[in-house]
Amino acid sequence: SDRLSVALKADGTVVRWGATFAGAIAFPTGLSGVTAIASSGGAAHALALKADGTVVAWGSNTLGKATVPVGLSNVVAIATGNSHSLALKADGTVVAWGSNTSGQLNIPPSLPRAYALAAGGSSSFALTGPRVYLLAPPQAQTVAAGGTATISVTATGSGTFTYQWRKDGVAIPGATANALSLANVSAANAAAYDVAVTDATGTLTSFPARLTVVPAGTPTNPGRLINLSILTSVTAADPLFTLGTVLGGAGTSGAKPLLVRAAGPSLSQLGVGGPLADPKLEMFSGQTVVSANDNWGGTAALSTAFAQVGAFPYTGGTSRDAAVYNAGQAAGNYTVQVSGVGGATGPVIAELYDATASGAFTTTTPRLVNVSVLKQIGAGETLTAGFVVGGATAKQVLIRAVGPTLGAAPFSIPGVMADPKLDLFSGQAVINANDNWGGGGTLATAFASVGAFALGSASKDAAILVMLAPGNYTAQVNGVSGTGGLTLVEVYEVP
Repeated sequence: SDRLSVALKADGTVVRWGATFAGAIAFPTGLSGVTAIASSGGAAHALALKADGTVVAWGSNTLGKATVPVGLSNVVAIATGNSHSLALKADGTVVAWGSNTSGQLNIPPSLPRAYALAAGGSSSFALTGPRVYLLAPPQAQTVAAGGTATISVTATGSGTFTYQWRKDGVAIPGATANALSLANVSAANAAAYDVAVTDATGTLTSFPARLTVVPAGTPTNPGRLINLSILTSVTAADPLFTLGTVLGGAGTSGAKPLLVRAAGPSLSQLGVGGPLADPKLEMFSGQTVVSANDNWGGTAALSTAFAQVGAFPYTGGTSRDAAVYNAGQAAGNYTVQVSGVGGATGPVIAELYDATASGAFTTTTPRLVNVSVLKQIGAGETLTAGFVVGGATAKQVLIRAVGPTLGAAPFSIPGVMADPKLDLFSGQAVINANDNWGGGGTLATAFASVGAFALGSASKDAAILVMLAPGNYTAQVNGVSGTGGLTLVEVYEVP
């Protein structure tokens, strides 16, 4: 722009300078997780594409060119003209907004799948055809000396891909997979890494990801899952549900401060009608109960833990909500069972919180690796899984809603949901969605990397793999056409 300048830094933040205008949309403070930027000519507005596929705009907003369409998501490229803006989505479709005085918003209905965008003045351009059209970039990370760094890229398009990783612009011999793993890292590994992805029609090179290596034991505050929750109902037909979780992760050691809650009565303050009047929780390691609680009792230790992790307070010390806090929960696999005392029924939320202080978190600190729940979802009903990405960097997350594969051999479980659907929300906006996962190689690789069982390539199970900036997210699961059935819902961090 001749009146507005923007620069994208390697850490995903943006610097803005130049003119400001009355009535303009202010530059967003704290903007981070940005993978691309675009600015207009003399009209002085700009766009930022974030790692989660959403778009942020600021600057002059005449004719609505800086008003991002509500719900715009899955974006992989952006462009701006003097009076309009463009976004290319992962499915190859183009979205335009702003002025249409010269037809710049008239996307041809016959436009084939696009893989690149450009705009200038009052014109719009799209390159189309079969080739790599989405390259989700690798993410910057900080790793303690002696640890393992895994840097990965997600490419979507057509044909067969080949990969070549580079360190500070120099090709790394043998680094030809979609992920680069560096073991026992030292200061010599600190560099900017990018990858060239090639198919039959050309090559795209990713933005570089900076690897920083710090002394062993240094707090690094990496992106990670810090809260996992399931909102569902206990019913007479389904009187308890089991939530599974794993604490630990590759390269970690020691114990973790963990808060587990089952909130029923206190949901009334959040507008939930008829909540479970008296929930009980039991935490198992294998067949052994390692902790349990019926009524939390209003203890100071629990109240302090609630405040420390940012959990909503219970309505009072005599409420019949349940909670357990363990300052040193050993790494391992656990299940949490939630039921209603005396046959009570109603909505309940089960929650797991990582209570590790941000300043004390290092690359070797055990993490919340995943959460899963196998639950009967009634016809027309929705199960909601919430999670929070904490830390200072983005984190790749895998979310699955499995029904059909559970009904097939070797599981052969009866009554499964025939066609589950996933919607991923950031606030009120849907930022990603999936109905049938499609059997893609990238997803299959992600399943294997987290130790999840394979899905049938043609199954109607749902799955989402997405890089998410720190923040709060919810995944909603329901049946296509309002159908119900038994469904396994899973959220995993991806190494």
